[in-house]
Amino acid sequence: MELIVAIILLIIGIACHIKISRNRFYRMSSGGVQQFSSYSKMLLITTFEKMLFLLEACAFVGSIFAFIIWLSK
Repeated sequence: MELIVAIILLIIGIACHIKISRNRFYRMSSGGVQQFSSYSKMLLITTFEKMLFLLEACAFVGSIFAFIIWLSK
């Protein structure tokens, strides 16, 4: 059971990382600066990405703990 939880959390963490990185890549201009159509969209998107980053970090840590628990049995 712990192995399944570890794998699911790892997949969630990787998916969040790919989603954030892909969106940032497509917003980059040729000068390497992220471009937004308005200030409010920039605030909304960066806040959402920070929450996804927090979810990603929690998923990675949770998967490590679940894997350690699975190994200790």
